[in-house]
This record gives sequence, C-alpha cells and structure tokens, in this order.
Amino acid sequence: MVVTTLMWKSLDRCACYFSKFWTNPVDWNIKTKTLVFTPFSRKLIPWVILVYGFLNILNSTLIFILVSQLFGFINLDFTDIIVIFFWSGQVAFALVMETLFVIAGRNATYAFNSMTALAKKLCGQYIQQNIPALSDVKGIALNLIVVILFCQPIAIYLFTLISPNLHPYIQLYSIIIEQGWRLPFVVKGALLFLGVTLFVPLFLISRTICVFICAPAITVYLSLECISTFLRTAGYQLCSANNAIVDKYLRGYASFRIIFAISEEFAVPLVGITMFIGMWVNALFNFISLNMYGIIPPSAFPYFPAVSLLMAGVIQLLLPLIVSVYEDGVVLRAKWMCLLGGSQDKKYLKRKLSSIRLSAVYGGILGFYLYKCKRSTKFAFFGAIVSYTVTASLSYKANRRQV
Repeated sequence: MVVTTLMWKSLDRCACYFSKFWTNPVDWNIKTKTLVFTPFSRKLIPWVILVYGFLNILNSTLIFILVSQLFGFINLDFTDIIVIFFWSGQVAFALVMETLFVIAGRNATYAFNSMTALAKKLCGQYIQQNIPALSDVKGIALNLIVVILFCQPIAIYLFTLISPNLHPYIQLYSIIIEQGWRLPFVVKGALLFLGVTLFVPLFLISRTICVFICAPAITVYLSLECISTFLRTAGYQLCSANNAIVDKYLRGYASFRIIFAISEEFAVPLVGITMFIGMWVNALFNFISLNMYGIIPPSAFPYFPAVSLLMAGVIQLLLPLIVSVYEDGVVLRAKWMCLLGGSQDKKYLKRKLSSIRLSAVYGGILGFYLYKCKRSTKFAFFGAIVSYTVTASLSYKANRRQV
C-alpha cells in the first residue's frame, strides 16, 4: 500500500480550502506536513461559536420540527420529513466529530504524526512516491472528494434559495405562522440572520467530513505499508542467529502497536459512530434516489443520487482499508509461525511472538469495544445497507398502492 504524493496533496488541499477563516482543534500544517492540535483556548473562540452556537441552534431547530411532527402539533409532508432527517444526519455527525476532535484530538494527532515517522523509518521512499497522476486512482479520489466537499455547501445553499421547503429555518418560520404564534421583532430578525448565514454551518460540516476522510485514509495506508514492510523483512530478521536483530524487528512492531493503542481513544468511537450514521444515511439517500423522483423538486433531486454515489465511493475506499489492517496482520502472524521452525533460538522467539497482540481497528462507543473490523464486518455492513434500502423501498411502494 504505497502512499503517493498526490494523496498527501489532498490534506494540503483540505487545509488550503477549509482552514483559512478560523482555528480548528485539529488542523493540517502544510509546511511541516503534520497534524496540529490546538487545545481549548482563546484561539478556539470562533470555532466554539460556530460549533456550539450556529450548529447547535440548527440542531435544536431540527429537533423542534421533528418533535412537533411526532406529537401532532404540525403535519409535514413525507418529503419534508425526509429532508429534515437529511439535515439531522449531517448536523449530528458534525457535532459529534467536532466534540471528539476536542476530547481526543491530542492523541489522534500524536498517533498520526508518530505513524508517519515510523513509516519513514521502516519504509523510506514508499510513503511518498511520485507516480504519474493519471495512474494514481487513490490520490485522484481523495483530491476529488475534497473538491466536491468544498463545493457542497455552495450547492446546498443555492438549493435552499431555489426551493424554500429545503431550508430548515424557513420551515420553522412557516410552522410558526401556521400555528398563529406571534414572534417578537428580535426573534424574526434572529431567524432571518440564521437563514442568511446557513452557509456557515454547511461549510463547517463539509470541513469535518473532509478531515474525517483524508486523515484516516492516509493513516491506514501508512499502517498497511508498515505491515507490508514487516512481512517483507520477517524472513531475514526472525531467522537471524543474532537475537539483537530479532529484538530490533520486534521492537519495531511493538512501536507500531503502541501507536495503535494511542489512537484508539479517538479511532474506536470514530469508527463506531461513523459506521452507524453512514449506514443509515446511505440507506436513506439510496431510498430517496430510487423512490423520490418527481416528489422532491427537480432542482434539488440530483443532489441525492450524487451524494449516494459519493458515500458509496467513500465506504468502498475506507472500509476495505480498515479491514485489511486485521486481515494483513493475520497473514503476518501466520508467516511468523512458519518462520519459527527455521529460527536459531526457537524457545526465545516463540516466547517473544506469543506475547504480541495483532493490531486491528475496533468500533465502539463510550469506552466499550463493540466489534472488530474484519472481513465479516465488511460483508455485514454492505448487506445491512442493501437490506434497509430494499425493505424501505418495498414498504413505501406497498403503502402507495394501498393509498
């Protein structure tokens, strides 16, 4: 798994597009090529206002609309409910991820930078190869995702201007008018201000998704390149008669394991939350793309199949990678066991190898490890998306026939 120059360029592009206006807890430094963590301080005041001000108000608005629908105070069309769920998924994901960046961002940045340093030490030129741009599919995909996410806030904002029923604050104002509630002039002014500045939380959401895709993808590629190097050099180093060479090889793998352990505070909830939200949002977008043509305004409908395809591409890019960390580790352990027979000091090497735990990516929440990402996880995840999409589509069509 070679990490190319174009792949590193995606992080440069992400920083160039999204990090010019305010300081974030986790940012990419273009000059030093490292992730930088900014602890909670005055520098983060603009970020706090955006995340826990603008984003929280938008989230509260969406919850208010859904609760009003749930208790029968209002009667929204099915299309409006779908759009509200679409907004809720994006806002909830951004809020959770940004909070996670503050809580565990220090460990995440340290793990990323340490993995980069270890990969440079073990793999040398393999972590930054210059290959023809047209043949670098992974690098093109990551850069294309950054460009699409940068354009996404502009597109959604324009859609909300063209189709007001897609705008959450306009929906909220319409509900208030229908209920006959009187609003003070200050509240009306606040709703107008929030409606005009809707681009700001949209921009923040896109930036969060961009960082979530690019940084973990490169981290996993670096990890797989390290495992590949351990696999290539195992034959010579583990069969050496010099125990110092064996210890050096195993210390390298121990360093690799320590970096993984440091990252787990951030990686475990990241994987658990994003796989859960990603599964439901992808199924929802698939359902909309298959069944909502002619119901959702034509100006906004192309966005849903486009995002559905983008999410499918991101899942296909990231999920096999995190699964490969464990699967390649199993192959590495199998090779160690084969080489054990040719070792000059079998007892010593067997004792060393038996104490090593394989690296793997876990998904969980609140400190609980719920599952390990392996081959069966990938099949179960894709199967769940297909199953929920088909079930929702069949139920919707059956209900339409009855009506």
